Amino acid sequence: MNQEPQFEEDVEMNGLKIREFKPPDYGPFSVIHDSLYPAHPFFLERKKHEDSCFERTRYKMKRIVAENESGEVIAVGEFNHLFFEYHPRKFSLNIEVDQEWQRKGIGGMVYEHLLSDLQTMGAEVVWSEVLSGSASGENFVKKRGFVKRRTVLESTLDLASADLGGLTPLETRLREEGIVLTNLAAEIHEDKDAGRKLFDLENSADKDVPKIVEDLPMSYHDYAILILNSPLYVWEGSFVAKHGDQYVGSSSVLRTARNDV
Repeated sequence: MNQEPQFEEDVEMNGLKIREFKPPDYGPFSVIHDSLYPAHPFFLERKKHEDSCFERTRYKMKRIVAENESGEVIAVGEFNHLFFEYHPRKFSLNIEVDQEWQRKGIGGMVYEHLLSDLQTMGAEVVWSEVLSGSASGENFVKKRGFVKRRTVLESTLDLASADLGGLTPLETRLREEGIVLTNLAAEIHEDKDAGRKLFDLENSADKDVPKIVEDLPMSYHDYAILILNSPLYVWEGSFVAKHGDQYVGSSSVLRTARNDV
């Protein structure tokens, strides 16, 4: 039987307390995260927006924290549906433990608590991301039966030194074929159907993207909440390629916690 994520009461174990995440916990959550992932700092606006989407869409999320005897948050754990790889019984799981409190069994305690809730909900699969080169992270998931299914590569471009001149002839050729590039901010302002056309394009293009699981397409209702009303997208820096009135390609720019990225 499937149930909604619930948290009935605080749980105390070995002097530590496991409880539901609360708004004041964003502060210590960011401190723990930034110490573990300095290249990808905590972005409060993004986290709050995505958290609000779980309340208004089909996607579910549960987040808990572990406190020490002094009431300090020393670990955060959560599971949730992935927005772009949705399956009702398949979830992503993430656990972050303060570096000073690692290797003390705290991550395992948080994991067991989340796993129990996932089993109560009838979950079939759970996956987790591990930072490349993190021996402790890899050992943690392998010890619990996780197997590697996908490697994600990250690329960066130094815009100050990038030579983009070679793209000009390509844009000219595409224009001769009837394909033009236009700014998404202008499209959304001028065309009431821009959001729907962008949704249709992304759903179509998403079909050949490698996935961990066979997922269900995102609904337009959820897409409008998650994407079209997101405070993260820089629409002036995002574009669509048009053939007549049809969208045939798109690019997106999102803000991050770093002003230069």
